[in-house]
Amino acid sequence: MKRLLIFLFSKLGYKVCKIPNKVDLTTNIPTTLKNEGIFLSHKKNLNIYEFAETSNPLVKSFKRKLAENTYHLSIHPCPICYCTDFYLTAESLEGFKWGICKECGLLQQYSRLSDTDLSVFYKTGEYSALSMGSLDLKTNFILEYNVQSLVFIDLFEKLNINARSINIVEIGCGSGGILLALKEWGANSVKGFDINKQLINYGKTMLSELEVADALADEFMIVDNCNFVLLSNILEHLNTPQIFLLRLYEKILNSTRVIIDIPNLEYCFSYSNNSFLRFLHIQHLWYFNSITIERMLNNAGFGIEYIFPREAALTIVCSKNDEKIHNTNNAYWNSVSAINYANHCFDPNNISIRADIKLKSLL
Repeated sequence: MKRLLIFLFSKLGYKVCKIPNKVDLTTNIPTTLKNEGIFLSHKKNLNIYEFAETSNPLVKSFKRKLAENTYHLSIHPCPICYCTDFYLTAESLEGFKWGICKECGLLQQYSRLSDTDLSVFYKTGEYSALSMGSLDLKTNFILEYNVQSLVFIDLFEKLNINARSINIVEIGCGSGGILLALKEWGANSVKGFDINKQLINYGKTMLSELEVADALADEFMIVDNCNFVLLSNILEHLNTPQIFLLRLYEKILNSTRVIIDIPNLEYCFSYSNNSFLRFLHIQHLWYFNSITIERMLNNAGFGIEYIFPREAALTIVCSKNDEKIHNTNNAYWNSVSAINYANHCFDPNNISIRADIKLKSLL
């Protein structure tokens, strides 16, 4: 039996040898692995212009502001636990850095634009130019209307919520494509807010219930008849997401439910068939998994009712919850394992792929 196993392993490319009684597991670790720390087959250099159309005037404007130090980069603490100790996972030549918080495990962009510069970055449209390349306003609206809306219509149907009972406000609505689809589906009332004037003006040609505004500003009261608040791909962009959630908590009724859609770090491997780095974007500041988003929501007074993983995305339904769940799990290794698995999937030298190919050739 032993000889048969040795033969099979040798055919799969493995070298079989006797292990000494005492082994120093640190002596034969390659220098590169020591330098990389806990990440395997992982590249750290990130090109922040990968999705940008370099001839776009807004992209050129962004580059110029960085070169002239009009935009300032600085280190920001974790929004969940305010820790400033991070394990570096990626960085760009310009000085942007992504790392895992060693206290709570949230993967985040911790070296980034100042809060003031970040606001300008979004309002000028530089964000769209860098993240969506040459995607025009019409195409962006079509994606919202025909694709993203299906996620939420499907969610309401799964939860057996009648369309006519829905009075929904979307914060960060873009050009309003999701809201238009919900209105046509039968929602009783819809309302959308966004700070991007260009997107709102385009969307208003098809849906009048849109407004250029900060929905959580003091002068706005979004709770009039609202029983749902939609945050579709918003939290990952906000410079202070926990403060945002605390303000939202004060604005809504106890019966209002909040629907959140965010990228899902746990399934980052399914986002791209190239590399984990494709999952990272300059416009995304936070990369949640089910543990870190629960901790942030609990800290703001919300409790999760439902959580639906959709490969590289998470859809969450939550509401005010006075009985806070104290999430004591450490998400650090959850974040690490997600990144390692993504790297493992894309590593052409990974043992599983080689072994599988060889086994199939034998069979």
